[in-house]
Amino acid sequence: SAIDESSFVSAKELYDESGNRKSYLSKHDDLMKIVVGILDSMEARGVSRDSITYYNAIMAFSDPNNALALLHMAFEDSDAFNVVSLIGASPSRLRGRAASGIIFVANAALSIAASSGDMSAVSEILALLHESDVDINTE
Repeated sequence: SAIDESSFVSAKELYDESGNRKSYLSKHDDLMKIVVGILDSMEARGVSRDSITYYNAIMAFSDPNNALALLHMAFEDSDAFNVVSLIGASPSRLRGRAASGIIFVANAALSIAASSGDMSAVSEILALLHESDVDINTE
Protein backbone atom coordinates (compact mmCIF):
# COMPACT_ATOMS: atom_id res chain seq x y z
CA SER A 1 0.00 0.00 0.00
CA ALA A 2 1.11 3.56 -0.59
CA ILE A 3 0.93 4.65 3.04
CA ASP A 4 0.51 2.82 6.32
CA GLU A 5 -0.47 4.09 9.76
CA SER A 6 3.06 4.93 10.94
CA SER A 7 3.91 6.70 7.67
CA PHE A 8 0.63 8.62 7.93
CA VAL A 9 1.53 9.87 11.41
CA SER A 10 5.05 10.81 10.28
CA ALA A 11 3.78 12.61 7.17
CA LYS A 12 1.38 14.66 9.28
CA GLU A 13 4.33 15.93 11.31
CA LEU A 14 6.23 17.51 8.39
CA TYR A 15 6.96 21.21 8.83
CA ASP A 16 8.51 23.80 6.55
CA GLU A 17 11.34 26.15 7.60
CA SER A 18 8.81 28.64 9.05
CA GLY A 19 7.37 26.02 11.39
CA ASN A 20 4.14 25.63 9.43
CA ARG A 21 2.83 22.19 8.68
CA LYS A 22 3.44 21.53 5.02
CA SER A 23 1.78 18.17 4.63
CA TYR A 24 -1.66 17.84 3.08
CA LEU A 25 -2.20 15.02 5.55
CA SER A 26 -1.85 17.38 8.50
CA LYS A 27 -5.46 18.42 7.82
CA HIS A 28 -6.66 14.89 8.53
CA ASP A 29 -6.75 13.02 11.79
CA ASP A 30 -7.99 9.62 10.74
CA LEU A 31 -6.36 7.42 8.08
CA MET A 32 -9.45 5.20 7.98
CA LYS A 33 -11.61 8.17 6.95
CA ILE A 34 -9.14 8.96 4.17
CA VAL A 35 -9.09 5.39 2.88
CA VAL A 36 -12.88 5.08 2.97
CA GLY A 37 -13.12 8.49 1.30
CA ILE A 38 -10.84 7.34 -1.51
CA LEU A 39 -12.87 4.16 -2.00
CA ASP A 40 -16.13 6.16 -2.02
CA SER A 41 -14.62 8.67 -4.46
CA MET A 42 -13.57 5.84 -6.75
CA GLU A 43 -17.11 4.48 -6.74
CA ALA A 44 -18.65 7.92 -7.36
CA ARG A 45 -16.36 8.43 -10.35
CA GLY A 46 -17.02 5.00 -11.79
CA VAL A 47 -13.53 3.70 -11.00
CA SER A 48 -13.63 -0.02 -10.30
CA ARG A 49 -12.45 -1.28 -6.95
CA ASP A 50 -11.06 -4.78 -7.17
CA SER A 51 -9.45 -7.26 -4.83
CA ILE A 52 -6.06 -5.56 -5.17
CA THR A 53 -7.62 -2.21 -4.21
CA TYR A 54 -9.11 -3.67 -1.03
CA TYR A 55 -5.98 -5.71 -0.26
CA ASN A 56 -3.85 -2.55 -0.34
CA ALA A 57 -6.40 -0.61 1.69
CA ILE A 58 -6.42 -3.29 4.39
CA MET A 59 -2.64 -3.63 4.45
CA ALA A 60 -2.32 0.08 5.28
CA PHE A 61 -3.49 -0.69 8.82
CA SER A 62 -2.16 -2.50 11.85
CA ASP A 63 -5.50 -2.37 13.70
CA PRO A 64 -7.55 -5.50 12.97
CA ASN A 65 -10.79 -3.55 13.54
CA ASN A 66 -9.96 -1.35 10.54
CA ALA A 67 -9.01 -4.41 8.50
CA LEU A 68 -12.29 -6.08 9.40
CA ALA A 69 -14.30 -2.96 8.55
CA LEU A 70 -12.65 -2.78 5.13
CA LEU A 71 -13.23 -6.49 4.57
CA HIS A 72 -16.93 -5.89 5.25
CA MET A 73 -16.84 -3.03 2.73
CA ALA A 74 -15.28 -5.35 0.17
CA PHE A 75 -18.02 -7.93 0.70
CA GLU A 76 -20.68 -5.23 0.25
CA ASP A 77 -19.04 -3.83 -2.90
CA SER A 78 -20.86 -5.47 -5.80
CA ASP A 79 -18.12 -4.48 -8.28
CA ALA A 80 -15.07 -5.51 -6.27
CA PHE A 81 -14.90 -9.14 -7.34
CA ASN A 82 -16.33 -8.90 -10.81
CA VAL A 83 -12.83 -9.42 -12.17
CA VAL A 84 -13.92 -10.36 -15.67
CA SER A 85 -15.42 -6.94 -16.31
CA LEU A 86 -12.52 -5.21 -14.58
CA ILE A 87 -9.71 -6.57 -16.67
CA GLY A 88 -11.44 -8.05 -19.69
CA ALA A 89 -10.08 -11.55 -19.29
CA SER A 90 -12.11 -14.72 -19.62
CA PRO A 91 -13.12 -16.46 -16.38
CA SER A 92 -11.01 -19.49 -17.29
CA ARG A 93 -7.87 -17.33 -17.49
CA LEU A 94 -8.52 -16.03 -13.96
CA ARG A 95 -9.38 -19.31 -12.30
CA GLY A 96 -6.88 -20.11 -9.56
CA ARG A 97 -5.22 -16.69 -9.48
CA ALA A 98 -4.94 -15.67 -5.85
CA ALA A 99 -5.27 -11.94 -6.55
CA SER A 100 -8.61 -12.40 -8.29
CA GLY A 101 -10.90 -13.01 -5.35
CA ILE A 102 -12.20 -12.48 -1.88
CA ILE A 103 -9.72 -14.95 -0.38
CA PHE A 104 -6.88 -12.63 -1.42
CA VAL A 105 -8.57 -9.76 0.44
CA ALA A 106 -9.47 -11.94 3.43
CA ASN A 107 -5.85 -13.09 3.67
CA ALA A 108 -4.81 -9.44 4.09
CA ALA A 109 -7.29 -9.02 6.94
CA LEU A 110 -6.17 -12.32 8.49
CA SER A 111 -2.55 -11.17 8.27
CA ILE A 112 -3.33 -7.93 10.13
CA ALA A 113 -5.40 -9.75 12.75
CA ALA A 114 -2.79 -12.47 13.31
CA SER A 115 0.08 -9.95 13.43
CA SER A 116 -1.72 -8.03 16.15
CA GLY A 117 -2.46 -11.21 18.08
CA ASP A 118 -6.20 -10.57 17.94
CA MET A 119 -7.57 -14.09 17.64
CA SER A 120 -11.16 -12.90 18.02
CA ALA A 121 -10.68 -10.87 14.81
CA VAL A 122 -9.23 -13.95 13.09
CA SER A 123 -12.28 -15.91 14.19
CA GLU A 124 -14.62 -13.14 13.00
CA ILE A 125 -12.97 -13.06 9.58
CA LEU A 126 -13.26 -16.83 9.19
CA ALA A 127 -16.90 -16.67 10.32
CA LEU A 128 -17.59 -13.94 7.75
CA LEU A 129 -16.12 -16.13 5.01
CA HIS A 130 -18.21 -19.08 6.16
CA GLU A 131 -21.43 -17.02 6.44
CA SER A 132 -20.84 -15.66 2.95
CA ASP A 133 -20.47 -19.18 1.51
CA VAL A 134 -16.91 -18.50 0.37
CA ASP A 135 -15.17 -21.76 -0.48
CA ILE A 136 -11.86 -21.21 1.31
CA ASN A 137 -10.27 -24.22 -0.34
CA THR A 138 -10.46 -22.90 -3.92
CA GLU A 139 -7.76 -20.23 -4.00
